Amino acid sequence: METQPLHARESLDLELGQYFDLLRRKWLLLALIWGGTFGIAVGAALLKAPSYQASSKVLVKVDQTASLTGIGKGVGDINSIAKSPLSTEIEIILSSPTLERVIGTLDLKNDEGETLKPKYFREKLDVSVSGGADVIEMTYEAEDAQLAANVVDELSRVYIESNILANQLQASKARLLTEKQLPESERFVQQSETSLREFKESNGIVSLQDEAKSVVLALQEIDSQVLQARSALDEASSTVTQLRETLGLNLSQAMLASDLSQSPAVQGAMLDLQALERQKAIKLGTYTNQSPVIQVASAEEESLKQLLQEEITTVLGNRTAVPERFLQMGSMRQEMIAQFARAEVQRLGLENRLQTLAEYRSRYLSRANTIPSLEQQEKELERTQEVARQGYQENLRRLRDLQVAEEQSIGNAVLLESAAVPDEPNRTSQQVIMGAGGLAGAILAAGAAALMAFGESNRSRRQAQGGIYVPPVPSSGAAPQGNVVTPEGPTPEGAV
Repeated sequence: METQPLHARESLDLELGQYFDLLRRKWLLLALIWGGTFGIAVGAALLKAPSYQASSKVLVKVDQTASLTGIGKGVGDINSIAKSPLSTEIEIILSSPTLERVIGTLDLKNDEGETLKPKYFREKLDVSVSGGADVIEMTYEAEDAQLAANVVDELSRVYIESNILANQLQASKARLLTEKQLPESERFVQQSETSLREFKESNGIVSLQDEAKSVVLALQEIDSQVLQARSALDEASSTVTQLRETLGLNLSQAMLASDLSQSPAVQGAMLDLQALERQKAIKLGTYTNQSPVIQVASAEEESLKQLLQEEITTVLGNRTAVPERFLQMGSMRQEMIAQFARAEVQRLGLENRLQTLAEYRSRYLSRANTIPSLEQQEKELERTQEVARQGYQENLRRLRDLQVAEEQSIGNAVLLESAAVPDEPNRTSQQVIMGAGGLAGAILAAGAAALMAFGESNRSRRQAQGGIYVPPVPSSGAAPQGNVVTPEGPTPEGAV
């Protein structure tokens, strides 16, 4: 089980030994192969025209002018969905439009005298982030040192100008959009002002806060007047009731009696009638009813009664029969009637006043109940108006800022370090060529050694198959010791 691995190790040791023995015997040939290849590379590197590298650095940052002055704020802010905004800026620098501007300005040509293409321009251009900072370094390699410096300086200038122009275009687009929004914003302001004005006019509003205070004070005043009027009404009603009971008359009857008592014609007729009645009563003591004297007195009595009724009709305006007690009243009763009339009038006036106060209180109370709802609607309309005004003012301010920003040179890129004309050529390409030549020579030498070892191994194998095994000759030249194994069997030491 272990014979085959041991045999394989011995075979490997033998092949490695043969390979190293070949290297000892063929080192001069292998050295010539490596040296020839490396020499060709050195010659090619020396024949290559020297090239020069020039670099410039650009600092990418947000311009603080807008944040300090408040004008053009937001224009030129670096916003990118990439992990690093500098990667986007590098792609802008390497874009064909940017490179074509540099090529056109410097009139760059290729070896055939044709205008240099951007893709070939990129082969000699290296743009990268410098040291993990917000700095982009541009490096260009050319056979002319001055040209290399001019290229990176021009590329930096074109990039910075393009950045400023892009910000100005951004401000211009924002300005056009703001100008389109401004009329609509103005209409919104006018509509909100009209809505608020119509709301106030339709609801009779001047100042709801002042009106609410006035309504509260008015309700308090009305309640106070109601209390006073009710107290006065109770007093007047009590007076009217007392006088009515004392006089035994209602107000209409009392007024009727007062009018009759104050009429001279009625009172005169009444006095005449009373005098006649007294005379008749005296005469009845002397004469009988059938006496002509009594009959004449009765006729005069009827005549006076008719006259009295006519006077009463003249005063009252109707022919209503009036009790005799209404015709004559003393001054005291007349004063009571006057008080009765005044108290009744006062009572009726107080009742009307209470009714009027109740109507006023109902109106004020209804207004007071609607004021919270009106205040809510007014606040909503005022908020809408304020939002509209703020939006309009913000658009005006934004438009003014964008107009100024269009005329400003707001950029995110600043030239940090311009290119210096290189004094020494760049040896990197020559070193790369020589390194590649040395590596290629080593590979070729190793390949040649492997081929020679493989050839000797095949030759030994063929000799062994032919019956003769010739082991590799050691470098010392000493004859191999021991027996030689042949297909026919072991051979004595020293036998051919």
